[in-house]
Amino acid sequence: MESLFKKEWAAIERDETRPRRLRNYVRIPFAEIKRRTLAQDPEFVRQTVNSLYAGDVLVLQGAYPTGFIEDIKVKAFEWGKQRPSSFHKMLGRTPDFHRIIDESLAHKYSMESIRHMYYFFRWNDDPLGLMDQVYDKWRVIKLIGGFDFDQYENNTPDDGVVDRIIIAHYPSGTGELETHSDPYKFQRTIMGTKMSIRGIDYQEGGLYFVDDKGNEVDIENNIDLGDMYLSYATVLHGVRTIDPGQPTDWNSIKGRWFLGLYSAASDVPKDRHTGYGVTKSEYLGKAYENSATPTTVG
Repeated sequence: MESLFKKEWAAIERDETRPRRLRNYVRIPFAEIKRRTLAQDPEFVRQTVNSLYAGDVLVLQGAYPTGFIEDIKVKAFEWGKQRPSSFHKMLGRTPDFHRIIDESLAHKYSMESIRHMYYFFRWNDDPLGLMDQVYDKWRVIKLIGGFDFDQYENNTPDDGVVDRIIIAHYPSGTGELETHSDPYKFQRTIMGTKMSIRGIDYQEGGLYFVDDKGNEVDIENNIDLGDMYLSYATVLHGVRTIDPGQPTDWNSIKGRWFLGLYSAASDVPKDRHTGYGVTKSEYLGKAYENSATPTTVG
């Protein structure tokens, strides 16, 4: 079947009009968006692509069972405690690994962050039992992004692009992620899932998007445990420091947790397509209008 999403993206997307600012957030049950995506109703396709390209965040309600999310968080935390922090480029059969990115390592990445990262690849043995649940959602989002439902799924680093699952733990006291723009060539949207609750797992800080007036708009309270959220990759966003002023304990499960799905350039290509950080002076209080302002998904 011809992908109507692919055709719609080809009609609207241009380098000079990629959205940079949040317009609105839209809540829709994941079951509904899955059904309508697979049906490829032309009006739904048009509205969804136009909404994302206008800078909307789509909150896909109930994408994962809350019990699954809680279980995966604990499993990842325990899995990391059983092996040392390490780093592996995406070359050959990269192993699953985790890395504590503290202040001494934050500047070594394309966007600065302080967090504990867990990386998982499809060719390994799925130690957390992630793959079936994750790909049930990921294939739908790939279709929305104008890709084949199984694109990159069986790739290895030698193919240039691979699917990579990350779990990120932003520990209380120091966890944060600078404002940034994500890579868009191999997936048009960011795909995040909320794994923790502010007010229970941590008390302050969290996810924000930058709006057209240059404000950092906190949207943590608009996303529930197990919800996914999508936005076009170039819409500026970040994570405010989690529980600033509190002592940091990398051996504590406290903090903000996040599940992310990325079709990323491997380390085989010489010129990798990556995201980049944006300084606050570039946007705070500065008005900006996305070039595309189409209709919202409904």
